[in-house]
Amino acid sequence: FTSLRVEYRDAAGHWRNAALRSIEPPLDFDNSQWLKGAYIDHVLNVEPVTTQAIRIIGDAGGIEQDERNGGERRFYTAISELAIYAD
Repeated sequence: FTSLRVEYRDAAGHWRNAALRSIEPPLDFDNSQWLKGAYIDHVLNVEPVTTQAIRIIGDAGGIEQDERNGGERRFYTAISELAIYAD
């Protein structure tokens, strides 16, 4: 990701931004491919809300062309598992 936010659906069915308290370990929002970890668990801590739906919104990040990769500009982000826990 180069940006990220968490949204929840309110009782009227509208998507609202959740107040993001922290991301642990911190995400690197840089757009390069270098020094990016794979298969890392991140915890997104948000202010508690009552909802039936949560989504993660963000701009995909990935490989910005530079002198080392020289190829086409490609973007990707993957989430392999998503779990929600209440306080």
